[in-house]
Amino acid sequence: MNSVVFRKLYGKFLPSDRSAMVIDVGCGQGSLVHWLHSAGYHQAEGIDINRDRVDFGIQAGVKNLHHGDAMSFLRDKRERYDVVFLVDILSYLSKEEIRDLLDTVSGVLKPGGTLIVKNANAESPMAGRLQHADFKREVNFTESSLKNVLRNVGFKKVGAYPLRPVVHGVKSFVRYCLWRFVEGILKFYRLIETGSPHGVFTQSIIVVANK
Repeated sequence: MNSVVFRKLYGKFLPSDRSAMVIDVGCGQGSLVHWLHSAGYHQAEGIDINRDRVDFGIQAGVKNLHHGDAMSFLRDKRERYDVVFLVDILSYLSKEEIRDLLDTVSGVLKPGGTLIVKNANAESPMAGRLQHADFKREVNFTESSLKNVLRNVGFKKVGAYPLRPVVHGVKSFVRYCLWRFVEGILKFYRLIETGSPHGVFTQSIIVVANK
């Protein structure tokens, strides 16, 4: 993703204080961490269990990347972070592992801190495309199930947001307009079936919660 996409997806959820402590759990090569640094969050860091991906990011010049198991890395970081990112990793964990990770994340967030989760959306008409594209996927979430699991571990003010095409040029603007048309059809379908048009139908969903 380029910097414009990251900014439009996540920028509004970040604190105005650029000295905030931010971590991307499951950072891969560190593209999100790199963007955070470029946006002024110089203390942002990432942790990933895949050494090859972390080494690639470090060789590419991304700072503050760590190799290791996230649970072990976070265990002694109680109330250290203002923001924790979990981007496309929950689906690869068992239900018990998800609960343990979210409990740990809650512990490392400062009071009032923010958890930002991006995950495949089981409510999307194309949900099977992501779920079955990778044999390693274990769990998928709808808006309501992801909100519920976060509330069950003590998070508050949980909000869900569709991951619509991000406008950063003419082609993406056309895609955005066409998606809003399709989204309107899906909401109308939901209204007919259930009496309510509410729903998030994009292939991925962003859920933001506060401690």
